[in-house]
Formats: sequence, structure tokens, C-alpha cells
Amino acid sequence: MLSLQWVVAGQVTVEFTYHSNRMREVTMDQKVATENLGVDLAQSFRSFVADMREATFLGELTDVPEIFQDGNSVKLRFVIESNAMLEVEPVGRGVTANDQWRQAYRVKLVHIYRNGIVAI
Repeated sequence: MLSLQWVVAGQVTVEFTYHSNRMREVTMDQKVATENLGVDLAQSFRSFVADMREATFLGELTDVPEIFQDGNSVKLRFVIESNAMLEVEPVGRGVTANDQWRQAYRVKLVHIYRNGIVAI
């Protein structure tokens, strides 16, 4: 599993892991994001990721996700455009109930959905 943690102004922020190399590349490279998602969705995605990087915990994000249980893990889907969502999985001990995701500081970027279909 690939992992990356950002330090902003001396403060540790949300740590990312990636479901796939493709998700990592789309997250890290604007050109790859634009090629795979188109200009508007790539910009919306990168803007949301920037907001996540500035947060210390997922609960600091102003957007409220759709929350669902997937086996033993909790998955969150954040709207990043009217027809697109980012699915993430909070990572860590104890993050298995729907109300515990807010304290998570590690998150796996899982999928980007466009029109209900996995785009990444």
C-alpha cells in the first residue's frame, strides 16, 4: 500500500494511501488527472484533495459524506461535482463504525465515480 503524509506549516495533516497506482498518479500529477478525468473534474478533484491535505482529521472537512459499511470497514463518498464522487476509506484501529471516521487521520483514496460508474 502506498502512503504519503503532508506537513503544512509544521502541522501533520491527513495521511493518504491509495487503492491503486492509478489513483496515486491521478492524485499526484495534474496532467494525469486531466487526461483521465477531463479539465473540470480533475480541477474539482484536486481542489478537494487540497482541502483534505489541510485537515488534521477527516472530521475537519466541511463536506458531509455519504457513509456506508463495507464488510468490516467504513467507506465515505464525498461529492466533488454534481455527477462525481470520491470514495475513501478511513484507515486505523477502531475506525469500523459509522461514527468513528471523523477522528481518522489516515485515509485510503479508493475510487472516483462519474455518473455512478468507477472512473478511477
